[in-house]
Amino acid sequence: MYDRGMLSILAATVLALLAMLGPYVVIETHEGPFGIYDSYGDLRLVDAATFCAGPGYLPMIVMTDEGLPLDVLAHELAHAYDCIDNGVMDGSPIERPAMRPAWTTEYCWMLHSEFFACSAQRGAWRP
Repeated sequence: MYDRGMLSILAATVLALLAMLGPYVVIETHEGPFGIYDSYGDLRLVDAATFCAGPGYLPMIVMTDEGLPLDVLAHELAHAYDCIDNGVMDGSPIERPAMRPAWTTEYCWMLHSEFFACSAQRGAWRP
């Protein structure tokens, strides 16, 4: 699915995010995919999700106990980093461009927080 260069970028992104998050994230595992309401209010069956309770609280990544592909892990870690930088998932670690990049899906473009996480997932943002 990914070439060696992209895997290296994703691995570096994941390791950097883990180093920056350190003990400031809670990770829980559950059996199989689970249902959540996403940022858009849609009920989805997912393998991972990140929750941000606000300033003073640790972000929580919930994922299946089978593990995650590297790009999905990068996406969820980016959400957790976005949460700890100012207490909300608002995409604040980067400025979203005025024009939508060709690589973005509708899901990744509609919210700043998703644009940031998708950028990390794609390797377009590196800490």
